[in-house]
Amino acid sequence: MARSLNDIQQDILERKDATPELSALEVLTPSEQASLEELNSSSKVAVWRLIVYIVAYAIFTFELLMDVFRNEITTLVKANRPHTEDWYKTKALAFQLGDTLVESDEYDVIDTSKQIIKQVAVLEGDRKIIIKVATSSGTELIAVPNNTGQLDSFVAYIDKVKDAGTELEIISENADKLRVAMDFYYDALVVDSNGLEINTGANVVETAIKNYLKSLSFNGEFEINKMVDYLQMAVGYKSLRLSLVGGKSSDAPSYTEITRNYLPLSGYMKLEDLDVTYYASI
Repeated sequence: MARSLNDIQQDILERKDATPELSALEVLTPSEQASLEELNSSSKVAVWRLIVYIVAYAIFTFELLMDVFRNEITTLVKANRPHTEDWYKTKALAFQLGDTLVESDEYDVIDTSKQIIKQVAVLEGDRKIIIKVATSSGTELIAVPNNTGQLDSFVAYIDKVKDAGTELEIISENADKLRVAMDFYYDALVVDSNGLEINTGANVVETAIKNYLKSLSFNGEFEINKMVDYLQMAVGYKSLRLSLVGGKSSDAPSYTEITRNYLPLSGYMKLEDLDVTYYASI
């Protein structure tokens, strides 16, 4: 890790003071001796101090570049090491719709406009690797559509680049649905009886829950306590009482009650059903 600029300068100054050769002035001309005596100047703009700063800054810049180089190498090694979850994730994100692989697992030309996979999660299942993927429509994540063959194309690509003998399961589903019912007590000075912030017109409960869902990483676990943390930060919040929290995959016939946490099948969630009774706390 790169040292700070001040640390490098201090090291140079300490080494100067600890090097007896710098005090051997007998081989110098009187004029040179007089110049070196200025090394005792405490002025920050003394020539010798400026030289120290320039040298220290050059060393500092070099060490920063070495840190960047080391991080790039570490990332490349981590991403390209076979038989790891990161390797499969990197390969999934590299998929280019409509392009042919010119080698076993590489494209001739990298075209990011064709890279339709926007989120990936790789999990170890029972004797298989599970890969969850999603694409996007605007700012929203959606399942990779198969009515146009996009999902089939991705599956064919993964089957070609995967390690021989590895069984894969590809999951691409629309967002799991979230149902929340509660009583919400609010400050009537800033929130109206419909739960809308008086100044902006935004629903404070809906905004808080959606902000929490956005904070989750792809395939992150939904936790009731963390959702409540976001609700407690809502504008005008006084208190609340949850009566129901449920989740289900997009095609499931009914909701499953969430008592503590929930791992979405699709890898992400969408608030589908919000039932709130608002009470003014005066």
